Amino acid sequence: MAAPLIVVTPPPTPNGRLHIGHVAGPYLRADLFVRLARYLGRESVAHLSHIDTYQSYVPRKARQLGRDTREFLVETREGIRSDFAAFGIVHDLVVDNESANYLRFLDSAISTLTQQIEVSEGTSRVCADCNSSLFESNVRGFCPHCLHDAYENVCENCCAPQLYDSMLSASCGTCGARGHVDESDGRTQRLSFDVGDIDEVYRTVARAVGGNRRIKSMFQNLGAHSLGLSYSTDYGVFPKGIPGALNPWVEIYFSHLYGVLTAAGIDTNQTFPALVEALTELPEPPALAYFFGVDNSYYYSFLFPYLSLRLGIPSMLPTSLQASYFLLLNNSKVSSSRNNATWAADLRETGPLPRLRTGLASSCPEYSNRNYDVATELAATVTTTASNQSQAALALQSRLLELTTPSQFSVESILNVFAKGRNYAAHSRSAGNEQEADAMDSMLSELAGHLVLS
Repeated sequence: MAAPLIVVTPPPTPNGRLHIGHVAGPYLRADLFVRLARYLGRESVAHLSHIDTYQSYVPRKARQLGRDTREFLVETREGIRSDFAAFGIVHDLVVDNESANYLRFLDSAISTLTQQIEVSEGTSRVCADCNSSLFESNVRGFCPHCLHDAYENVCENCCAPQLYDSMLSASCGTCGARGHVDESDGRTQRLSFDVGDIDEVYRTVARAVGGNRRIKSMFQNLGAHSLGLSYSTDYGVFPKGIPGALNPWVEIYFSHLYGVLTAAGIDTNQTFPALVEALTELPEPPALAYFFGVDNSYYYSFLFPYLSLRLGIPSMLPTSLQASYFLLLNNSKVSSSRNNATWAADLRETGPLPRLRTGLASSCPEYSNRNYDVATELAATVTTTASNQSQAALALQSRLLELTTPSQFSVESILNVFAKGRNYAAHSRSAGNEQEADAMDSMLSELAGHLVLS
């Protein structure tokens, strides 16, 4: 399947099913973009994602529920797929990051990575009280930059990377204790980035960042730092050649790359260097647009482009970075861990799909945090067919075509098209021009149907 434009969304972590904050953010945005592009004749676009199998949040949640980790993972993964389907969110390609072929690819990719990027080794740390490995969700504390509460990964408030060594009041995420000891036989690896790396990445992605102030602020405050490459743990994915489990976010990058290779029609049964060469030699290599949550900005705006530069894969450098902010309920972030969530499956039971998608689209937190609100209908129901070749309809179509460029796209602009189109139809009807009004209503109704909006 050749796909000159590939839209990538983050893999949801199967430590719980989707809530409305997930759906209203990158997933609905990406789905609306792909549907609009195809409605206007751009068939060579594909929506790519997968399931985030290897995060430490999965066994952590299973333990809290008293569940077997594997059974919980499989059950939740199927629930997430059901939630996507229930809201009409379609993925053209879903990477199976547990398949034997993918794991062979990952072995080759990590071997190449560790040969091309300097990696430092250290001793892993465990909680002095409960002996849990101190990494990722097993570490809680406060961000030293903005004081937001955070896990060892990335601060969701300012996007700064977090490590146990530098977090404030870091404690064990399992038992709450603050002491640690070195694990005698546990080894970890880290990647290190200097100011030159950060400047190089920002120069590369600045155009794709556009006007996103959160990402710009992240780069302005991002100094030399380190990030875990591997951890001492019994859960995760374990490529050959590194001690312990691979950082799940590094794995996510390679899952995205594997999907891009597959979408581009490249046989993935080759060594990693051969795959990179095949991708770069394509006559029309695919363009990449990332749609993601703003709390993942560090990964999609810095880490992934950094890896692409070091591995020499220009096709994995994004042409557009579309970051969503947080959906709110009662002025607080939608969050299952904070007991402030409406589950997608529960919302789906409350009304017709187009109306629910319209409400989520109207509440889409594209540029800032937004409260969820139920929207009114966007387009009148049209039972007669009218010509949509009026001058106004052609102008509307031209506006929509502009939105099929990822950097120009926004859900807000789509909703604005409906609002202005409805106003124009009402004006035409009041002026006695029923044919013009019918043409506009017909086009809006057809567009709403294709986007699964009401």
